[in-house]
Amino acid sequence: MLQLLVLGMHRGGTSVLTHLLHRMGCHAGPPESLQPADAANERGYWERWDAWALDEQILAAAGTDWRQVADLDLDALPEDVRARFTAHARELVADLDAHGPWVLKDPRLCLLLPVWRPALATPVFVLTHRDPLETARSLRARDGLPLAVGIALWEVYNLAALRHSRGAPRFGVSHRRLLTDPGGVAASLAADLAPFAPGTLRVPDAAGLAEVVAADLRHQTADPEEHAGFLNGNQQALWCALDDGTALTWEEVPHPSAGALDALRSWSAAEREGLRLTRRAADLERRCAESEGAAAWRREREVDFERWVASLQQALATAEEELGRLRGRDAEISAWNDTLTARLAAAEGDLQARWREVEELRGLLGEMKGLMEQTRLRADALDLLVAAVLGSRSWRLGWSLTAPARWGRQDVSAESRQAAIRSSAASLEAARRDLAARAARWLGEEAG
Repeated sequence: MLQLLVLGMHRGGTSVLTHLLHRMGCHAGPPESLQPADAANERGYWERWDAWALDEQILAAAGTDWRQVADLDLDALPEDVRARFTAHARELVADLDAHGPWVLKDPRLCLLLPVWRPALATPVFVLTHRDPLETARSLRARDGLPLAVGIALWEVYNLAALRHSRGAPRFGVSHRRLLTDPGGVAASLAADLAPFAPGTLRVPDAAGLAEVVAADLRHQTADPEEHAGFLNGNQQALWCALDDGTALTWEEVPHPSAGALDALRSWSAAEREGLRLTRRAADLERRCAESEGAAAWRREREVDFERWVASLQQALATAEEELGRLRGRDAEISAWNDTLTARLAAAEGDLQARWREVEELRGLLGEMKGLMEQTRLRADALDLLVAAVLGSRSWRLGWSLTAPARWGRQDVSAESRQAAIRSSAASLEAARRDLAARAARWLGEEAG
């Protein structure tokens, strides 16, 4: 079973090579398992999502990412964590093995092969190399990395690939030759890999090669004469060894140069500081936004408060106007009360006067009643006396004897006198009744 892994720092170069190997007959995965093309790589990355995700998890567990690798130490991973990652890698490899010869590519495999190697039974490695300055310029264009950092990453990745792929069959491919002579590269690979996959690999025809490789894939260039201004001695030696193939024969792979590690550490520190400042700026921006929101809220509340104060002032003005009206009404009521008090005092005085009049009338009525009773009694007595006199013999004799004396003067008979007395008594009785009626009327008015 051909288990082929493409190693290299540059994603574009490894993508073209993986695409070519797929055309030659190596399974790379169903289309839905591969990362799609984008503006940075128009023909696709040919990287499996599951392998990429596993490599991200391993780097995250190590406390870093694909750029901050100066102090990457996979041996520091806990044994159980490392074993879990290797078990996941075995699952991915088993899925690939089910499809015959396969190819797997991810630049981070250069660094993470120690976790993957236990999951691989018969791995074969193809190491693709590209000019370090071209690689650094590509990383600057895509990720904004300084050239010194891009070159340092190129050195660390390529040395890690050489170190971790030792002991297994491996072949080198030049990125420059891949773009200029894809047919020759395909023929060489088919010949080199034939022992590991007899009769399964083929060289694509011209149309197939044209679909894989195009002249516009090379976005960055570099002149070897520029190396002296950007590469240190170790980096220049590594480039020469990769380009002529001698690096694959090294028995001992050197460690990254101090300059590369210093560049990566300095940049990592600056990146962390930049990230801290970015987070700080984001926090400040968030707080500013919150402050602006709070200020806007306060402004809205101030407007509401001003409206409320205006409404209170209007209500106060209305209340003061109403208070003035009530005070005027109170003054009117007070004046009316004073008038009523005076009228009441006058009424009380008048009432008392009337009560006195009533009392006087009652007294007079009582006197008149007594007088009338006396008059009635006297009239009754007089009636009896007159009747007795008139009925007596003395009266009849005396009346006849005194007749001559009455001659010549008006005679008033006893009946006339009695009638006059009775008329006076009747007048007194009428006056009494009128006085009683008037007294009753006065009493009724006072009670009302």
